[in-house]
Amino acid sequence: MVGTDRIETVELSRLRAEPDRYSFSWPSADERARLEQSLARAGVLRPLWARPEGDGFVVLAGARRAAALRAQGAAVAPVRVTEVRGPALWDRLLDDHTDHRPWNAVEVGLYLVRRQADTGEPLEALTKGVFPRLGLAPRIGAAAGPLWFAALPPRHRDAAAGGRLPVAAARVLGDLPEAEAVAILDWLGRWRLGGNRFAELARLALECAWRRGRDVGAWLRDEGLDRWAGDPQALRQELRRRRYPTLVGWEGRFARVSAEIPVPEGVRVEAPQHFEGGRLRCVVTFGSLAELKGRLDRVYRAVEEGAWAPLAEFLG
Repeated sequence: MVGTDRIETVELSRLRAEPDRYSFSWPSADERARLEQSLARAGVLRPLWARPEGDGFVVLAGARRAAALRAQGAAVAPVRVTEVRGPALWDRLLDDHTDHRPWNAVEVGLYLVRRQADTGEPLEALTKGVFPRLGLAPRIGAAAGPLWFAALPPRHRDAAAGGRLPVAAARVLGDLPEAEAVAILDWLGRWRLGGNRFAELARLALECAWRRGRDVGAWLRDEGLDRWAGDPQALRQELRRRRYPTLVGWEGRFARVSAEIPVPEGVRVEAPQHFEGGRLRCVVTFGSLAELKGRLDRVYRAVEEGAWAPLAEFLG
């Protein structure tokens, strides 16, 4: 219980960090820099948290603070000493983290992995019990994304913690072999992409590579796309051209033809997404019924006079 804890000043040499056992905090690079600056400026504002083991203490929370203090030449640190173990300990670690800053997906995954390894609790039970306390829905498979993020190499954990890797990455790449997932992350990690754009670019590249029987990393290198110098929108167009050459050809031709036909103000002609011929849309905007009638009349006249005849190749 909290009431059994005590605050002690402990020599840093007696504190032993076991990051693969208890630590699940994975702050962004900016947060780590701020922590070091705060320690240098104001010292330890929150005691470390540790439990006696042997002739020393094992750090439960604050391993990064302990490392930063050692780097600054400190000899001692304030430590909250506890004897709590098992699920009760992990519940308190969860509450302590939540009280001080938001969680990211890497931390959720690491928390589940480390807690399960320490307590043996079933993952399904952990998800049901822990996720609501994090403001997450405990649906079936909800832990898959955080666990995937937690298993990434450190540089990609940093990207996720810093918001440079969208949550959609787990959904798109979660079932891939690690080498292919890492190749995509290395490739797209230079941009801060939204979930939909990340998912689209990743899927296009994977489909292109798999159609040729290649792994995606090798295909990107062979095609000269692994070091794309343009922006994501231009990359999207290039990937679509390679994945859907007929479709992109249709789109380009339609864009040229539709730009040349006389279109009244407030009227536009559109092709549905993934259009390869069939039916077009005529979109009319209007502020009154009289304005609607006038614009439709001009469209009808243009069609009767044959001005829209070039669109026939895209119909039927």
